[in-house]
Amino acid sequence: MLYSVFIFKNAIRPVFYGSIDSVEIRTSSAQGILLEGCISIAVNNSSVWNSRGSALYAGNSQFITLNFVTVVGAGAGTANAKDGIRLSNTGATVRGCISAYNRGFGFHATGGGGIVSTYSCFYENTEGNFEGNAFSGTGDIETNPWFVGRNSGNLALSAASTCIDQGPANEFDPDGTRSDIGAYPFNSNMVPVITNYNPFPSTMTNYSWGDEVNFEVFANDPEGEELTYEWWYRDVLRGTSSQETITLVGPEDLQEVRLIINDGGYLGITEKVWSVIELGVEERIGNLPPTFVLSRAYPNPFNPSFTIDLKVPHQGNIELSVFNVNGQKVLEQSTAVTAGYLSMQIDGSAWASGSYIVLATLRGETVQTRISLIK
Repeated sequence: MLYSVFIFKNAIRPVFYGSIDSVEIRTSSAQGILLEGCISIAVNNSSVWNSRGSALYAGNSQFITLNFVTVVGAGAGTANAKDGIRLSNTGATVRGCISAYNRGFGFHATGGGGIVSTYSCFYENTEGNFEGNAFSGTGDIETNPWFVGRNSGNLALSAASTCIDQGPANEFDPDGTRSDIGAYPFNSNMVPVITNYNPFPSTMTNYSWGDEVNFEVFANDPEGEELTYEWWYRDVLRGTSSQETITLVGPEDLQEVRLIINDGGYLGITEKVWSVIELGVEERIGNLPPTFVLSRAYPNPFNPSFTIDLKVPHQGNIELSVFNVNGQKVLEQSTAVTAGYLSMQIDGSAWASGSYIVLATLRGETVQTRISLIK
């Protein structure tokens, strides 16, 4: 499933017919999703986090379908009770949804007949999980959904979540397992693991154009699946085994050799990149980078980790910070370094999809770049 990279701060107001698919709504100043006087609207694989009003409200509407929707934190920033799912005089189907940590009810329906949810999760809603004509049905659970980062808006399921494989039994997630509850299916397929590689380190600073370099990687799949390999250099496929000899070709001063390891399963890809920095004669005898430079961040977009390349003119401590688009700091670390060329890998698996600013500071000098995470 491709998760939307669009973040809406205002309510979505469709009128008649259609669907809302794979959207993320964060810190809405009113309702997250508002359906008023609508007919045959489906909300699929979407999420609302920390709306001031009810996360999802439908009024005077018919044939509304909520499929695999996650709503969390309704009533944020206010003392008022706001519901996760609020239906008024509305006929609806609610299935595979999560409504948790809302200041009002998890599922509240008034007017019309009773509405029964199925294969959904309701948890820790301040006023209770069900109210009015809203009722729990087949497959519903009232246990902790265990999000990856509820406080930061990352509503993906963690490996400990009780919502995994608890959706409708006759439907399946992209990884081939029974459907999960909520907007973001958990990927049960474990990606290949690299245990060793050559050349080491992956920032290659002791080579010249024309050199033949032997690349090799040792990897395994935790589930025992057979691995395939693709070696890419200058946009050309160079080999398909675990080792390959590649001749470095100029004249660019920065290139990369990219290895893609695939176990054949859903999102079962691991990538390894070697940065090739050609050095002239003077640099080979000891000259160092003249200035502090963040050469690049890659891959961009990334999931779940990325690498930054730095040119470091002198030793010291690099203070690394990463901020999201709301100005919230999601990472802070300090690393002692020596002068030269440096690569640092950063894990963003606990972050929400979106854009991030990466800042690196050395002796009072700061360099930065922007990078995007797509899950």
